[in-house]
Amino acid sequence: MVVINGTKLIQVQSNAGSLALFELSTIIDRLLADPKRMVAVLNRLNLGKSVQFMDWRTG
Repeated sequence: MVVINGTKLIQVQSNAGSLALFELSTIIDRLLADPKRMVAVLNRLNLGKSVQFMDWRTG
């Protein structure tokens, strides 16, 4: 698994062109919509397990 620092990611994105950002967005959308990925995530979760997430609206 690759972990990317959020600040560094924002810096890289600010230097990227519109086409590159669109392509990245499309790739991420496809990965997140993959039913196999959702099933794998659901299988790894269990009641009472702590999870962390980042809300893109608040950073």
